[in-house]
Amino acid sequence: MADAALPQSKTCTKCHTDKVLEAFCRTKDGRHGRHSICRQCRSDAAKAYRASDPVKRSAQLLAKLAKARARDKANRRREWHCGLLAECPVVTCSRCRIELPANPAWFRVDGARKTRLSAWCRCCEREIYYRNRDARRLDGALRYIAQREADPDKVRETRRRSKANYPERTRAINRRSREKHLESYRLRQRIVVENRRAAMLASGGKITANLVEKMMLKQAGQCQYCKCDLVNYHIDHVIPLARGGSNKPDNLVLACPTCNRKKGAKMLSELPASFFAVG
Repeated sequence: MADAALPQSKTCTKCHTDKVLEAFCRTKDGRHGRHSICRQCRSDAAKAYRASDPVKRSAQLLAKLAKARARDKANRRREWHCGLLAECPVVTCSRCRIELPANPAWFRVDGARKTRLSAWCRCCEREIYYRNRDARRLDGALRYIAQREADPDKVRETRRRSKANYPERTRAINRRSREKHLESYRLRQRIVVENRRAAMLASGGKITANLVEKMMLKQAGQCQYCKCDLVNYHIDHVIPLARGGSNKPDNLVLACPTCNRKKGAKMLSELPASFFAVG
């Protein structure tokens, strides 16, 4: 009786055409259990939408596909974890002999093993890693030195290519190295400047880091002129380069910035007695 009371046709609200009920899709919310728009009009509207902006439609489809793949991957991983816990809920570490839950939170994933988990727990692996870290670094440094001595051109080319391919990383490494070895970096800068000046004037001699350390020990860490403690120092020429001096060890002393600026390009005989420390 209920089927006989249903109408046999329905008017589409889009094309305003009377059509049989089978021309409308089923729905729970529509009148008489059918959509208000017929199948043909819905199909035409979908085709027009796809043709209006194909790029946007393709991006939407790709996004939906990526989301579906991520959901499937998460489901597979969840199923694997559940199956692993059901088959092997507890695993014994072969090093510390402690029974731990058989999941990636306690054991590293290793596809070569039957349980797909490593034989050692993460705590044991971390302990061995930090215990042997210095030995690994030393071994790497020795191998690098041997390779540099055997084929220096290849090492130089590898470093040049690495700097060209990763400039941001190279700048970050150099910045960290300067911050860690700030005093050594400043000393190298002073040495480069003084050697460049001497080379331009053809005065001879060369300053090295070892020479600066020897001068620091000889002067007991004090300024040559005012005898103050050298926290920051300059490399001073007893006979200035501008007046025929050189970079030879007997013409070099360490002075504080104040004394070096006061002395300038003067000879020692031209300085007042108050310039030198008494006693």
